[in-house]
Amino acid sequence: MNSFLMLKNSKGFTLVELLLVVALMAISFGVTSDILVTLMRSFNKTTVITEIEQQAGVVSQMIEKEIRNAAVVTNPGGDANIIQFEDTLGNIARYHFQVYNSIGTLYRYPYPTVPDMDTLARRRTYAITGNPGLTAGLVGGVNVTCSGPCFTVNVGRPSVVQVNFVFSQAQANPNSSYSGRIEIHNTIVVRNTY
Repeated sequence: MNSFLMLKNSKGFTLVELLLVVALMAISFGVTSDILVTLMRSFNKTTVITEIEQQAGVVSQMIEKEIRNAAVVTNPGGDANIIQFEDTLGNIARYHFQVYNSIGTLYRYPYPTVPDMDTLARRRTYAITGNPGLTAGLVGGVNVTCSGPCFTVNVGRPSVVQVNFVFSQAQANPNSSYSGRIEIHNTIVVRNTY
């Protein structure tokens, strides 16, 4: 009788109870970690897409504003990677698309100060997108390419400029869930040529 009271009064958990608690905890940790991983992937993807959209929007608006308000717009030498414009005050500037270290970069600089390929790395202040000193293997940033000719100028009454850019993640091998791509196909009518 004494041993029966001792068993009845002993405090603790049975093996079945312990196994049940461990199993429930393992399931809850597994579900929680899966949710956290999904949230992190979603956040990273959103960050990449937002960065690309912001760069594309800023560049597109900048180019559109300057070209729309220009007095004269030309393609010097028929080069589809360069557009030259003169504002109503007589100031001349150029947009020039070049690939440097496998990164496409759009430059804006006053004409006739045209940098050559050897001095581009020293002229970073003119880079509108990206940094020409970066390599394609770095994570982050935006790479710019052209879908067809970058700039097409149809001179006439009115003059019309077509701009074609593709903005993508500047990473050599982006994970498919982290990559993004935005195409800008813009047709701009130069106001001062009506």
